[in-house]
Amino acid sequence: MARSEHDRAFFFLHAVKIRPKKGGKIIPLVMRPAQARLMAKIDERRALCRRPQIIVCKARQLGFSTVIAAEYFRRALVYQHRQSLISAHKAEAAEGLFDRLRLMYQKLPASIRPSTKASTKRVLHFEEQDSRLEVAIANEARSMTAQDLHISELAFYQEAAAFMTSVLETCPDEPEATIIVESTANGMGNEFHDLWSRAARPGSNSAWVPFFVPWFEEPNYVKTPWFTMEELFARGDDAALRAQEIVKLYDVTHAQIAWWLDHLENTCLGDLERMEQEIATSPRDCFLASGRKVFETKHLVHFMGLAGIDPTAENRPSDETIDERDCEIEVNALDRKSPKIIRVRHGHWRIYRQPQPRHIYIVSGDVSAGDSGSDPSPLTVLDEHTMNLDAEWYGRTPPDRLADHAIDAGYWYNVAKIAGEANNQGILFNRRLEDREYPNIYMRRVSEQTVAAKFTLKPGFWTHGENRDLLFGVLRRYVRERVGLVESARMVYEWSQLRLDEGTDRVDHPEGGTSDLSLAFAIALAVHMGSFENTLEPLPLE
Repeated sequence: MARSEHDRAFFFLHAVKIRPKKGGKIIPLVMRPAQARLMAKIDERRALCRRPQIIVCKARQLGFSTVIAAEYFRRALVYQHRQSLISAHKAEAAEGLFDRLRLMYQKLPASIRPSTKASTKRVLHFEEQDSRLEVAIANEARSMTAQDLHISELAFYQEAAAFMTSVLETCPDEPEATIIVESTANGMGNEFHDLWSRAARPGSNSAWVPFFVPWFEEPNYVKTPWFTMEELFARGDDAALRAQEIVKLYDVTHAQIAWWLDHLENTCLGDLERMEQEIATSPRDCFLASGRKVFETKHLVHFMGLAGIDPTAENRPSDETIDERDCEIEVNALDRKSPKIIRVRHGHWRIYRQPQPRHIYIVSGDVSAGDSGSDPSPLTVLDEHTMNLDAEWYGRTPPDRLADHAIDAGYWYNVAKIAGEANNQGILFNRRLEDREYPNIYMRRVSEQTVAAKFTLKPGFWTHGENRDLLFGVLRRYVRERVGLVESARMVYEWSQLRLDEGTDRVDHPEGGTSDLSLAFAIALAVHMGSFENTLEPLPLE
């Protein structure tokens, strides 16, 4: 047992038994390269007198849950009074993780197997060491104290940010403690992606250490090729093109790319998006491909390029980013169509293109209460001839003040049509437009519910559950067909976050994310179309 304190590989080989992935007899735990690299990273952090606090982004089925469980099992045996907690996102996963610990205990050599206290389900409590290993689902784990903490599949947790805040406070900040978060990707903008982004950002002072493992680091992922590399590079289908890209970028072998193509076709049924999520090649690819996305990856990458977002990075656009297009609009009282544009660092306006003579524009807004606890209340400016996003206002301000900003932009952009929401906070927004006698307000046709079935016109665009889905449908068409230019990093990042809800198929953003700028732009597109059935074609310049 004394050697096991300092030689985990020896302990794993001689004392830990696991079930092999392919089934059959139980076998000793012989660490695979990626598993050994993770354990080395833990030792490296302790050598620096730092708490190992590691976030692992990985392909599926690389054995990280098993090796982390074995490491915590070892520490509970060789150290006194250890509290180890493994948190899972659902009950079935917790049962599977505890089954591995139970097998390790049952197959431990009798000479070193400690007695256990009678305990509740999913707990091993070693009497002699007074050490405890527990597996819990997320809502059970919030208040448990642990020196060794493993959070499994964080990307799939509900209310993940609140969970992380509460559970991290229970783990001491000292080198002998351990925190490991591991997960496959599940889209962008959730807590797991945010943690990864902060940790992976160049020059970051985050306590989290990013640890990524691509599929080709697994030595068993090889297959006898049935094609030559020349034949592969002669093909032009999507699977072959992606395989060619992987070969060029990562120098994988012929046998490795044969395994990848076989797995794509026979396990992922040809679904490249699913393949990138579950068999990760790079962090960027698995985050972009994962989840039930609203927008296809290839279209997102196109608009990321326009917006200046590095598609190979995982970082969200920061409000601290300096952009020479940031400004404020100062109205000229004598000529409202010729305001003064003041360049301001972190200004609310971001101008991509100034108004062009004779062009027709729409200024649209997603209106909120405007206080610090509300959603953002953005404005967008659409050129109806080019279908480009030419400007945006981003921040939080009360509806009447937002209307003032819309009016300032409206006059500058050739007395643009202003379309704000008609319901909720939009009522005050539209009343302000009317009070200030703005001459070009979007008016919707409304039935008066009379016997004569008369119609009247009222200001603003009415948004509700059903037409919200239609609005995002219009936006999906815009992105899919690449109708115009969108250079807004904020908006494109929102697009990368948006996912379809598993139960309702509704468009939604992750916890802590937003969709307000996208909705404002979708309103402008719908107003341009005139109805949800019309086309997204630009207006002719004639």
